[in-house]
Amino acid sequence: MPEIKIDDVAYDIESLSAEAKAQLRNLRVCDAKIQQLRIEIGLLQTARKVFADTLKSQLPKE
Repeated sequence: MPEIKIDDVAYDIESLSAEAKAQLRNLRVCDAKIQQLRIEIGLLQTARKVFADTLKSQLPKE
C-alpha cells in the first residue's frame, strides 16, 4: 500500500480521490523538473566559470 506523507500525516495513495491523485502527479512532475533544473544550473555554473577563467587568461597582461 503506497503512502505519501503530507504535513506529517501519512495517506494511502490508493484511497485518494481522482482529483487528489492528479494533484499528486502534478507535484511529482514539478519536483522532477525542479531537480532537473538544479542539475542544469550546476552545469551552467561550471561552464560559466570555465568561460570566465578562459577570458581572464586571454586578457592583456598589465
